[in-house]
Amino acid sequence: MPAIYIFDGCGNDFIAGRDPDDVLEELREAVAEARIALGPACKVFWINVVPPGPKWPALAATIRVFNLRVALAGFVQVIDIHSRLAGPDGFLKPEYRAPDEIHDMPLAYDEVWLPTIKEVIEAHR
Repeated sequence: MPAIYIFDGCGNDFIAGRDPDDVLEELREAVAEARIALGPACKVFWINVVPPGPKWPALAATIRVFNLRVALAGFVQVIDIHSRLAGPDGFLKPEYRAPDEIHDMPLAYDEVWLPTIKEVIEAHR
């Protein structure tokens, strides 16, 4: 069994207009299923939802509130990728923003995602 399990998800749910309460419940269930499948010794982490660009202010607000709700609920350890990708305005930094202002450019994975995940893996070996 792995010592840690890292997953991300939920961003596309908000793009599709899903209710945050339903998404939160499904995330809770996914974490519970992972713990059952992987055993109690496995640490489960969730990468929080990335910010969109400024073209999507309502989506950005929903994501910020959702990420906070998950962190405060305490049912999973949260890897905060959101704050590392967000600029001072709270939106996805321009250098990481794809033209649709929802997805990340490859640079975001090289400069933020991979180092952040590596940090967590190194800290929990």
